[in-house]
Amino acid sequence: MTTTLSIGLALALGGQILLQLSSKAFRFDSFSLPFRLSFWLLALAVLALAAYGGGPWLTRIGAEPLGWLSLIGAVVAAVATLAIFPSLQRLQKILGGKGTEQTESFKKIAGLSAAHRAFLVVTAAVVEEILYRGYGIGIGRHLFGNVSVAVGISLLLFVGSHFRWGISHLISVFWCGLVLSLLFVATNNLFACILAHFVIDAFGVLLLPWAMARKRAREAPLAHEH
Repeated sequence: MTTTLSIGLALALGGQILLQLSSKAFRFDSFSLPFRLSFWLLALAVLALAAYGGGPWLTRIGAEPLGWLSLIGAVVAAVATLAIFPSLQRLQKILGGKGTEQTESFKKIAGLSAAHRAFLVVTAAVVEEILYRGYGIGIGRHLFGNVSVAVGISLLLFVGSHFRWGISHLISVFWCGLVLSLLFVATNNLFACILAHFVIDAFGVLLLPWAMARKRAREAPLAHEH
């Protein structure tokens, strides 16, 4: 069944990149609900291959109950990622890139409804953790026989799958992916990674656009007065 697991690994690590490239080639809206549903189908296909591949696949992907230690790990991972975010933003600008809020992708997301943005956050948290941590590392280390190799490859392709945000933004993606990868290795708990990922993305995709909209609303009357 190694062949089945290897096919699943290829899909897990490369499937999202292929979907993103297809959206660019055929000019699909990569943030549309139908397109994001294709990510869920990819995750389901990967899980099906893991199950068909046999062995303790649920344990390998970290589908274990979320205990207190795993929960604490998720909170620490989310805080560690968000705490360094302002410094990474400054570094991106020093390297000639834009802040996240200035990218076209962020502006497009900020213009979506709160419900749509919430769906994007849930999709990213669940699907990407299944693909890159649960399968990429959990089953990857079984196939490669080395957890460091599995972490390195999954992290590289996780970063690559976010190319649409621009090269400078990949610094933040790398840090986020590294923290989540270490969380998975430390806890072997997929749900801890999903929770941490959800909190991180909720801050950037839900809270930040809301805060910026509130700021613009407060500044608008002042601009009219002048």
